[in-house]
Amino acid sequence: MAEWIPLFTLVGTLGGVWLGGFLANRGQSKVLQMQISWEKEKTYKSQHESRLKAYSKVLEIDGKDVFISEPHGLVLEFDFIGYQEKVRPILYNEFHFLHEDVTNVIRGIDQIIQQISFDENMSQEQEDNVCEKYLSLIELIEQHLKDNSEVVTNLEKNNL
Repeated sequence: MAEWIPLFTLVGTLGGVWLGGFLANRGQSKVLQMQISWEKEKTYKSQHESRLKAYSKVLEIDGKDVFISEPHGLVLEFDFIGYQEKVRPILYNEFHFLHEDVTNVIRGIDQIIQQISFDENMSQEQEDNVCEKYLSLIELIEQHLKDNSEVVTNLEKNNL
């Protein structure tokens, strides 16, 4: 029986090393998964915050400046220069974070502006269309901010 003692010692030692390594790896894996989850959440919060700041800034500018006017009665005029200098840069700075419906409207406005630039002539239908899209953009932004406010309110109620 004495000849088996070194073998038992070896098997016990190897088993202990394997079990210790397995448990350490499992623990490290859980910590790594938690860190990845935290980083994803932190990135999402940062992107969400950037989106909300852009939306708020657009609404602030829209409240200060007039982009749609009716100088000739029922005929609408859109301030293309004001839009391109004030609103568009804010939206494109955070474009990759914006909601898809908002980006679709922005691209629609850009397509109309591009078409007008190419034709070097603007019809009243094009101007009405860009006015409609701009108003739609503002409505979507307001809706997303309202939805966010409701989510925050619900989270605060659930945490109390």
